[in-house]
Amino acid sequence: MSKLPSDLKPHEVLNVNVGVLGHVDSGKTSLVKALSTLLSTASLDKNPQSIARGITLDLGFSAFLLPLPDRLESQMAAAASAAQEQDASAPPAAPFRALQFTLVDCPGHASLIRTIIGGAQIIDMMILVVNVLKGIQTQTAECLVIGEICTKHLIVVLNKVCAAVCGPYYLCFLCFIDCLYLFIKHLWMLCRIISERLKRFEGLRVL
Repeated sequence: MSKLPSDLKPHEVLNVNVGVLGHVDSGKTSLVKALSTLLSTASLDKNPQSIARGITLDLGFSAFLLPLPDRLESQMAAAASAAQEQDASAPPAAPFRALQFTLVDCPGHASLIRTIIGGAQIIDMMILVVNVLKGIQTQTAECLVIGEICTKHLIVVLNKVCAAVCGPYYLCFLCFIDCLYLFIKHLWMLCRIISERLKRFEGLRVL
């Protein structure tokens, strides 16, 4: 990957707002802290109440920069050329040289759902953080619904894997339990259908 230009100017940066959502205490702010290189005054739970309670209470904003991918640059140039062919007065391709991901760290507590919705309204894509130790929780499902309404681009991040017992083996165990549950569920449904059909057959024999 190419490096960021040293003479980068603000108008040469293409910004993408990324909402970071998930259940409370799923590690959203820790993930944002690990990714971010630019921090605002409202980032990483600097609110005194957030520090006292140990949870995110308002929206946090931070960002990191990456070089503009060649594929994206060529797509933007092609779109600008097509627009100019249709309309000669159309502006040329924007001179973007870098891609900035602005992370919108949203609260996860149920009582702060309005703040979560407010953050979701300004995002271009969404990161849904899931705590592997607890799986899908109430606010996880709610954030997933919000994401489906607000954006078509979703990334699911499995967090706290290192804290899981035996690391990746724990995830394999969870997958095994899920598969076993589905197998037993479908087996029970199949047995129920067979039982009902046998009862009908016995009834026909009596008649």
